[in-house]
Amino acid sequence: MAGNKHHRDRAIDQQAPLADCGFAGIDFESAGSSGGATDEPVQVGLGVMESAGGSIDQLFRSYLSPASEVVWRSGRVHGITPQDLVGAPALVELWGEIDPRLRRRVVLAHGAGTEKKFLRAFPLHGFGPWLDTLMLARRTLPGLADHSLRTCCTALGLEDEARVICAPVCGGLDWHDALFDTVACMLLFRAVITSLDLWDLPVSGLVEMGVVKGL
Repeated sequence: MAGNKHHRDRAIDQQAPLADCGFAGIDFESAGSSGGATDEPVQVGLGVMESAGGSIDQLFRSYLSPASEVVWRSGRVHGITPQDLVGAPALVELWGEIDPRLRRRVVLAHGAGTEKKFLRAFPLHGFGPWLDTLMLARRTLPGLADHSLRTCCTALGLEDEARVICAPVCGGLDWHDALFDTVACMLLFRAVITSLDLWDLPVSGLVEMGVVKGL
């Protein structure tokens, strides 16, 4: 795919085909909020796909230290306990892990609002454009009961591959782990774009579809 090796040297061109772009995935799990308190992240997962339809690597997974305790209903979803967070870094301490992965790449997230919200910890970071795989799935996978990440990936048979990719970092990961969901999101994007033969589509084409923002 000509041009892939150059994507780190320039900002994303909205006329560039997807085949010439690099992609980064990100997911946060959160503490939840109660009593008007601000929600905070308690885990982050990151991954990179350097080439069109290529491998997913540069994986990173970390718990994060929040100022408040994990709300019961959130803990019930992701299973993160106070013990998991002992000694965890604050999000702002992980700039050195986040910036090299997200910089000058199309950023993938499933329901990207949460990820954008928590990345405000880094003012003027400039990450993006953002591709929301939730919106992509809604436009390209009709007939599903819902378009949650799990439903979409199960329908496309991607769960086992996500587990295999995550295993070298941490074995036994599952849904609502930030790294597992990051990898699943990236697999969903890769599978949809490949199945529809859209790697030659310019980024602007996905803007017109309403699944890419932030150019």
